[in-house]
Amino acid sequence: MYRTIGNGRPNVSMVIRAMEHPANSYKDIDFVVPEDNQGPADIKLAFVYTDDIKDGGQLVDHLNARVHPRYRERGLIRPYNAGMSREYRAHVMSLFKAGVIRVLVCTDAAGMGCDLPNIALVVQWKVPQTVSAWIQRAGRAARRQGMLGLAVMLAEKAAFEVNPAADAAVAASTQTSGRGRGGRGRGGRDVRGGRGGEKQGRDYAVLHGQKRGSFRGSDDAVPPRDEHVITYNMPREGIYMLIQATICRRRILSQIFNNPAHNVPAAQCCDICNPKLFDQVRPSKPVRATRQKGVRKGPPVDSVREALYLWRRNILKTRYTRCYFAANAILDDATCELLASVGPINAIETLQQLLGSCWSRWGELGQDLFVYMYEGS
Repeated sequence: MYRTIGNGRPNVSMVIRAMEHPANSYKDIDFVVPEDNQGPADIKLAFVYTDDIKDGGQLVDHLNARVHPRYRERGLIRPYNAGMSREYRAHVMSLFKAGVIRVLVCTDAAGMGCDLPNIALVVQWKVPQTVSAWIQRAGRAARRQGMLGLAVMLAEKAAFEVNPAADAAVAASTQTSGRGRGGRGRGGRDVRGGRGGEKQGRDYAVLHGQKRGSFRGSDDAVPPRDEHVITYNMPREGIYMLIQATICRRRILSQIFNNPAHNVPAAQCCDICNPKLFDQVRPSKPVRATRQKGVRKGPPVDSVREALYLWRRNILKTRYTRCYFAANAILDDATCELLASVGPINAIETLQQLLGSCWSRWGELGQDLFVYMYEGS
């Protein structure tokens, strides 16, 4: 019998919801740093997991911009991944254990063996590769006896449209004889299968929870539906079954891992058993998009790109002297490329149209960037 440390722990509540905002806005994760925070103590100790290091940098940038201005330069939100030096990781982990750093945005570098006792919150950004990965990460929460924790998965909307039954059929048709090269996950299930099976459309997605946990909270309830049968060879260990569940999520996990039935109280079990858990992790209020005149783009100008690289290095040296992130965490390469492609910018409104909704430091550095670009044009 296979068991995991995550799905058998009654003190960790489980919430899975769809992203309401565009993923590149990162607004669905705003709850990690409350809008009314006044200092470090208002930010729960948390792991934020992502499988994309580029996403990790953007998440750090976005969350740090939500920290109270008085503490924004203290590095309360830090990246943590295997690509960083051993010295950096050791230093950051020691500060995290001490509570100086409040949120680590990390990959599996902070996975196995990271049993910190007082982590209140674990967030998975986008669907993980397997159920095992989700359970192992969720299991980082509330390791201290008597503590309650919360594990949250923020899934792409498309994850609610995949037909898990078709997903399993695709896997069965491609299964090779013998051991082959296909990997198997925990419980002996095939972890291949990429993004899953055919899409079922909007109605299917809504019936399987795509609108649950939204800002307004008007669609949190979900009527139980007949669940697909969990088969031995489901790709990614049945991750879409778990995401689209309309019955207790722990029951789904028990089926996937052949675990005994649980006896977790409904109030602290999962968002299916207690939809009020959504109140702790709702996204920010959606903002209605306004139609704006497009900005013409041309080939990027090398001198402008280099000037922007210089600007961000100078900002790092003068504004963020105590921070450990690189200059591209202030203004990433793709944004520099964009700005180098649009010609002279003669009005701050034009720059805001380009960056206001996608650059988390706009409110902090937008005016500085405009003055720099205007004077250099």
